[in-house]
This record gives sequence, C-alpha cells and structure tokens, in this order.
Amino acid sequence: NGAARNTASILNAGTTIDFSSGNLQHTTGNCTAFTLHNLKDGGAYTFVVKGATSATCSFVAYSDAGTTGLTEHLPTDHGATVVSKHTIYSIMVVGDDVYFSWSPGL
Repeated sequence: NGAARNTASILNAGTTIDFSSGNLQHTTGNCTAFTLHNLKDGGAYTFVVKGATSATCSFVAYSDAGTTGLTEHLPTDHGATVVSKHTIYSIMVVGDDVYFSWSPGL
C-alpha cells in the first residue's frame, strides 16, 4: 500500500533512503548514487537534497529493502544540482515503474 504516512521529514546521513519511515525524506549531503528502499505501488514520495556542491543524483529503486528492483524514469532535463541550493525530487510509483520529477535551485 502506498498510503501517505503522517510523520515529520526524516534526515538521512547515508546513501540508502528508506521510505518505510515516512514519505518525506531529506539529506544535507550532496547528490550521489542513492538507493531508495520501500517505494510502494501507488505511493507518492518526496526527497530533498540540501548539499552545497553541484553534482548529479542517480537512483536505484526497490519496492522492499533492496531485493525487488523497480525501473527508474528520470526527466530528460535531469542534470547537476545548483551549488548551495536545495533540489526537490518528487517520486511517483506506478506498478514496477518509478517516475521522478525535480525542482533544482530552490
């Protein structure tokens, strides 16, 4: 079930982001290769990157804790983040597909 969870946003220090603890996750780290766990069909999620260095995020997504992979679909204009600005990733799961949109430079 991809139902929204009523929790505060969760601060992540590492590169594995576990959405079982809440649909709103963030990091003060820079973009890197992130592994997203527990993205459920029908779910809508938000991931905010608040790093200070320009870099391009990449994602590997799973519907569980790292066994059942999903297919990621990033926007065609996806690229590097803006130095010292926040980037918001909106994530939507439909079946086995994960669709990302992003708002850089906030």
